[in-house]
Amino acid sequence: MAAPAVAVSLRALMLAAGLYAGAALAQEVPPPAYQLAAQRAGISSTVLYAVALQESGIRRNGRLVPWPWSLNVAGQSRRFATRADACAGLQQAMRATPHTRIDAGLGQINLGY
Repeated sequence: MAAPAVAVSLRALMLAAGLYAGAALAQEVPPPAYQLAAQRAGISSTVLYAVALQESGIRRNGRLVPWPWSLNVAGQSRRFATRADACAGLQQAMRATPHTRIDAGLGQINLGY
């Protein structure tokens, strides 16, 4: 029972260590939606945006942007062109993979915890 908690704690620590690097990558004011969500949650919009860039960022038109149609299944990143494609990919992954091995969306939230 302690092993998943330790794994989650280690992942959180590694993520926190990488936040400053992610914030440096942003090099801009976070978009308004991130500012609003961060304000409501009482956290830094720069940190929230950096997490999204780190976890789901892709290059589009020469810029690094968070990509909502992102999955990580058993350590393998997957990016989809559309919401429908991402939903189909998620449904397929959920049939074939333990939910604790699936992360989804901008912040790559784990489905199993």
